[in-house]
Amino acid sequence: MNYYSYQDIFYNPEPCLERYIPNIPNIPNTQNLNHVVTVEHATSPEAIRKGLMFRKDSLKPNHGMLFHTGRKYNSFWMKNTYIPLDVIFLDEKLKIIGFVENNKPLSLEPIYIEEPSNYVLEMNAGWVKRRNAKPGDEIKIK
Repeated sequence: MNYYSYQDIFYNPEPCLERYIPNIPNIPNTQNLNHVVTVEHATSPEAIRKGLMFRKDSLKPNHGMLFHTGRKYNSFWMKNTYIPLDVIFLDEKLKIIGFVENNKPLSLEPIYIEEPSNYVLEMNAGWVKRRNAKPGDEIKIK
């Protein structure tokens, strides 16, 4: 099984992000509600390499970064990432497959799940718990 890792690619400081920034309230998920989030969409190799590195301020509520790496198995780390994050792994329809919560800033430990995923969503730590997110829930990008 090959995992994608930031270590595999040399860091390029040029930002390559598209922003989608609506004003979305934080609505608790008490049943199988969709989770509506605002994302910075990282699809280019440069944007994927950089991710949320070097940011020192937490993300706004319900804001995150969505990665489409083009890989079947994805692995991330927290190198040069100063804010704690929940890392959520999604299928091709943006349904949650699994997640790793409360990842420690600056950690070099790999963050992954054993199932294949098409997308990875990084959100502020605690987002999964606050939203009662679970596998099968759907992420809506607005």
